[in-house]
Amino acid sequence: MNEVLQAIEMVGREKGLSREVVVSALEEAMVAAARKVLKTKEQLVGHFNPDSGEVEIFKIMIVVEDDISEEDYDPTFHIKWSEAYRIAGDIQIGDELEFPLETTPQMGRIAAQQAKQVLTQKIREAEREIIFNEFKEKVGTIINGIVKRIERGNYIVDIGRTEAILPISEQVRRTERFSQGERIRALIVEVRDQAKGGNQVVLSRSRPEFVSKLFFMEVPEIYDGTVMIKGVARDPGERTKMAVIAKDKEIDPIGACIG
Repeated sequence: MNEVLQAIEMVGREKGLSREVVVSALEEAMVAAARKVLKTKEQLVGHFNPDSGEVEIFKIMIVVEDDISEEDYDPTFHIKWSEAYRIAGDIQIGDELEFPLETTPQMGRIAAQQAKQVLTQKIREAEREIIFNEFKEKVGTIINGIVKRIERGNYIVDIGRTEAILPISEQVRRTERFSQGERIRALIVEVRDQAKGGNQVVLSRSRPEFVSKLFFMEVPEIYDGTVMIKGVARDPGERTKMAVIAKDKEIDPIGACIG
């Protein structure tokens, strides 16, 4: 395995991304860099060559009729059918042909520098998408985390794959204070599809649902459905009232929950 393939595999493992995602990001990055360096409007595409470890850049030409009008014909994007036929043989109107672009070592170095920034951005975008898809399925569940820092009264919580935010509006401000490094449990209430970064996962410790989920986790009779929660009313930091009912008349639902 060459060095580039090893780097791709390493980035994939570190970021939790598939090889296909990393390769696609690399191809897009090199295309963006080549377009910037060459200052061209041509339609470009990149293909990763695993043998050489390089992304080869091609320009795409669309096959058009020989008798196309001059107004509609653009030599930057079009190639006439007769010329395309001499190159590729069996070709149809509307097909696309790819032509390799000649590159120089100097252009390669400049493109690599430009591509690094684009590649980083693409990987971040892929990471955000994976995090969004993972945690949107967990909305309404309780998660454990560690308070990483405090920003303007908001707790930033490390939940493993990413950082979540416990905003002031979702805190029990009167009775709870957490320090950096302290473990915390909270309810996932929202997962934002953040295109420009930021905290995607929003937590709460003040909502009535948080109490419901805690009792579901801690009380066996609620977990197995013997006792059901009918409603929760809460004044965070002051009092909480919860209505429960038992399926079996012999079970005391209040006694099961107390303590």
